Amino acid sequence: MTMEARMCGPHAVRNRLLLAMPAAVFERLRPKLVHVNLTRGQVLMRAGSDIAHHHFINGGNAARSMTMRDGRAVGIHGLGIDGTDEPDALFGSSRATLDTVIHVGGDGFRVSHSALRAEVERDEGFSALMRRYSQFVIERIVQNVACVRLHSLEERLCRLLLLSLDDAGSDTFKVTHQFLSVRLSVQRPGVSIAAESLKRAGLIRYSRASMTLVDRTGLEKRSCECYAAVRDAYANVFEDDRPTVGRAHASRSR
Repeated sequence: MTMEARMCGPHAVRNRLLLAMPAAVFERLRPKLVHVNLTRGQVLMRAGSDIAHHHFINGGNAARSMTMRDGRAVGIHGLGIDGTDEPDALFGSSRATLDTVIHVGGDGFRVSHSALRAEVERDEGFSALMRRYSQFVIERIVQNVACVRLHSLEERLCRLLLLSLDDAGSDTFKVTHQFLSVRLSVQRPGVSIAAESLKRAGLIRYSRASMTLVDRTGLEKRSCECYAAVRDAYANVFEDDRPTVGRAHASRSR
């Protein structure tokens, strides 16, 4: 599927779902899309709340998680430029199933639930796209459950970094150990140990709040099979392959 460049006001659209929408759907939604800045810690949705809006992340990353009564949170699904929050609500209940919190700041577009649902009901092509995306989200959640149970922390960190790099569209992106710990469902000291191992191997560089890819091929080799599985599932949504970054680093000797 070829995605043409699109603008919403003065803002270039990077979100893959907005780019993949049928042209007529995008043109009807364009006046209703509100550009918003997304800051770290911002809550987009709370589990159990009525859904008033959906957000299409244009840059940055959010964690969809379940929060326990004692405040501990478990990462269930990551959300980046690939899609939108709570897509299943467009076909059923309009109540949020998970918390959605921004962990890597950026920007996005907000649209009302009623406007987006009206387009799903109106346009068969858009409805099919959103159903594929909803299935993709379910597959990612299932894959993540298996990954947490069966794969090492270092393998899972490699997978998460690769997905985050793809979302960032750059070899460097802002990230915190808090974000990584929530997404990986481990304590921060464990993240620090795994990240230091990758740094010593020459695969990444990182500072307090920034991560830089050094050797993508090496990172892919250390990642578990789940990164490739997510890419395959992603291709089924958009009928193409997910773009990757950092190929210039792939052959860099260490």
